Amino acid sequence: MGNFVYCSTKFAAKVITEGLRIELAQNKSHIKVTNLSPGLVDTDILDAGGWDAFKVEAFAAAPKLKPEEVADAIVYALSTPPGVQISELTVRPCLEGW
Repeated sequence: MGNFVYCSTKFAAKVITEGLRIELAQNKSHIKVTNLSPGLVDTDILDAGGWDAFKVEAFAAAPKLKPEEVADAIVYALSTPPGVQISELTVRPCLEGW
């Protein structure tokens, strides 16, 4: 339970950022908008509670990105030339199975 809510929020973020990108472009703004979708990242989220033992065990064994790797992806998106925009960037650890 709950996965549909998580997926819904991810899709909402994608639609909101795309709508913002379109509105900014229509107003001739040079502001870039990127929707970043990282895979599983090695953070303290499992310590926050509310996870059943199966999910904790599955996530513990799964390949994860380091927070620094996600930061590198953000720097990559920000470092594009003025005329280039990365509107969507998905970053996953190698061998991620979902």
